[in-house]
Amino acid sequence: MYGNFEICDMPLSLKSNRTRVERFLADNGLRLEDVDYYAAVTDDDGNIIVGGGLQGNVIKCIAVSEAARETGLSNKLISRLIGMATQQGADTVKVFTKPENSAIFQSMGFRILAQAPFAILLENGVKGISTYTSYLRSMRGDSPDGATAIVMNANPFTLGHRYLVEQAAAPASTLYVIAVREDRSTFSYSERLAMIQAGCKGLDNVVVVEGSDYAISELTFPTYFLKQVTDATDTHITLDLDLFARHIAPALGVTTRVVGSEPIDALTARYNELMQELLPSHGIAVKTVDRLMQDGQPVSASRVRQALADGSLSQAAALVPATTLPYLIALVLIIAVPQKHEE
Repeated sequence: MYGNFEICDMPLSLKSNRTRVERFLADNGLRLEDVDYYAAVTDDDGNIIVGGGLQGNVIKCIAVSEAARETGLSNKLISRLIGMATQQGADTVKVFTKPENSAIFQSMGFRILAQAPFAILLENGVKGISTYTSYLRSMRGDSPDGATAIVMNANPFTLGHRYLVEQAAAPASTLYVIAVREDRSTFSYSERLAMIQAGCKGLDNVVVVEGSDYAISELTFPTYFLKQVTDATDTHITLDLDLFARHIAPALGVTTRVVGSEPIDALTARYNELMQELLPSHGIAVKTVDRLMQDGQPVSASRVRQALADGSLSQAAALVPATTLPYLIALVLIIAVPQKHEE
């Protein structure tokens, strides 16, 4: 029936294409997520029977209609998407898909990175998670009783972050602070990493390690950067935590993860809640440190950003260590520079 198949580009900028793709995915229990490219195979009547999208080096929104599941068309479409990612310079390709699609991707050389009840994350390529875990092992010190870890965004690094690090480090043989690697925050990854490194100086048992696509990133936990609690949130959180437990914690010898309490942000509170539920089953204890308070409010990066937005550098400065202040001043100066207009 599908011997003369053709893979068609489906530009989602066209409303008719978007509607068709959304309907096809809904019929297969999925919804359309952000993708740069979508391709599909259609039957003689123009109905989509196999479809899949690509965002950077991540394959998403893969679905196969029941009628096409024994045709091998899904493999051909996936090969097309892998080829496109490779042409764009990707040395690894990752995929989010339903657990029932696992065999298709594993037959094409993908390895399972993390699992959740309704989704799995797989990867292929010569680099990837093994490269990052090799780096982590190179940073690993001697912690015979197990090390402790914190994963933080620090946008920017505040007195609250310093307090959290101090409280976590006090009982630990080694505390690893993992910087979230992304550039969607007010401060860039390189700035945030530098702030964390400077802010942790003087604590001899604290090791700051670089982040990756594998710890609270747009790949593993995209809703974190949108700050929305949706029906997909638990799946993304579970994948992120499963990946941490399977790969990151063993590479560093981590047996305890420390988080700050979250009285305000619902998404972070849900993340902490699922962490308490899931990590102990992997032999990783979870400890919560109450937030540092100032003037009856938690000291948070969001308060710093709000103070800067309100034009009060002095209020923002009162919430951060001296090592962070130059980054706040630089941001204020950038905002204050008038923008040039084309004549």
